[in-house]
Amino acid sequence: MKLEIVKMAFESLLTNKTRSFLSMLGIIIGVSTVIAVFAIGQGAQQAVDDQFQGLSANSILGYGNEGKNRKL
Repeated sequence: MKLEIVKMAFESLLTNKTRSFLSMLGIIIGVSTVIAVFAIGQGAQQAVDDQFQGLSANSILGYGNEGKNRKL
């Protein structure tokens, strides 16, 4: 029974070549888009982390209601 189902699936793929190709193309484009967006997000996060590491961590300036700089 399972062999018949597999045989029928392959016959369906071969008879509908255009539909099969477009389905595979959609899956490939979708997966590659998700991977690209994830990679861009990771790269942006790494760039922000690198910029924060370059900042001096000795003091923090805070702005109060009066607009004066105060060292913390």
